[in-house]
Amino acid sequence: MGEQGFTIAQLAASHGKCVIRVHGRLTIHNAKNAFGALSAYINQYSQIAFDLSGVEAVDTAGFQILAVLKKEAERQNKVLKFFKHSTAVIDIIELYGAVGLFRDKIVVNGINRFRYGRLAQSFF
Repeated sequence: MGEQGFTIAQLAASHGKCVIRVHGRLTIHNAKNAFGALSAYINQYSQIAFDLSGVEAVDTAGFQILAVLKKEAERQNKVLKFFKHSTAVIDIIELYGAVGLFRDKIVVNGINRFRYGRLAQSFF
């Protein structure tokens, strides 16, 4: 884990596309480092996919990081997708009612359907 509980790993990259796995905590304690590390991929690639399955905790600062990354990619006419949303990421997206903001498919597995009530109903 990085010095503040956050790591990234580039899983694949070719022809202007990359897939990145995010692991750890997206919180106020590492917001500056996380934003810098993740936004570097937007500056370098035209199509970016962030695997959020390893995100263990997200607070308001982490939510803002994801939102700003999405807006910055749009501003640069690049494609940024979030996928494999962890429970922590789904929780914060639902808390802020922001499913439409990210415009990414959120898959809620069968175990979590009951837990996510309203959010799960919108997809099934």
